[in-house]
Amino acid sequence: ARDFAFFAYHPPSSQYRDGHDNNWLLLEFVLGVPLAIGYKSEWSARALALTLFLEAFTCWNFLASHQFRPDHARAHFVTNMACGGGLLLLQAFGAGRYTVDNLLLAKKRE
Repeated sequence: ARDFAFFAYHPPSSQYRDGHDNNWLLLEFVLGVPLAIGYKSEWSARALALTLFLEAFTCWNFLASHQFRPDHARAHFVTNMACGGGLLLLQAFGAGRYTVDNLLLAKKRE
């Protein structure tokens, strides 16, 4: 179903939008790299949660009448909201013991 958007012709006058084709993905990847290694994890988790929430509300409008597959868009919307909530929990409780932040803090104490 994902490849359908690449091969189907949609005239400019049609209101068809594929939510997969957005620029939020690049920003999410860039923000995910420091989070994956544990560098500035509180800040990057908060920023990544914000971008996930913004992507959910701007790209996955499953209530719109012109949405191609509202069930598919709803699944993406709910997934983005759940992952953003999980990132806010990560930001609130911390990334754990084995992060670059803790390594830098230990070196700073020495």
